[in-house]
Amino acid sequence: MEQGGTAAIASGVLQRWLTAGYIEQNPAVAEKTRGMIASTPSRGYAASAAAVRDMDLRDSLSRIGAPVLVIAGCADVSTPPAMAEEIIGGIAGARGAFLEAAHLSNIEQADEFNRLMLKFFEAA
Repeated sequence: MEQGGTAAIASGVLQRWLTAGYIEQNPAVAEKTRGMIASTPSRGYAASAAAVRDMDLRDSLSRIGAPVLVIAGCADVSTPPAMAEEIIGGIAGARGAFLEAAHLSNIEQADEFNRLMLKFFEAA
């Protein structure tokens, strides 16, 4: 990314964030998402990636007392379902939902994602 900025990595990131099938069936949304990645300032993207990489809050999960819904994509290679399972298991009463999507399940499965969120908020 040092040469070419986020534009140089945008297509690769897109392939981790959306499934190939979704990209093929929704080229306009995929291109808009790729453009968003490509236009992100490189320093900000790198700093955010480093913060996520270095952050490990698993020891804090048991202190969460609020209702929690973890939504994960079954095809997410950035934060795989096993990570979601670990989060769910670490928070008393947490619930989980796994959608047929990659990292951006809120885009790939927008209707189901929104339905789950509304149901969660109505119950909270």
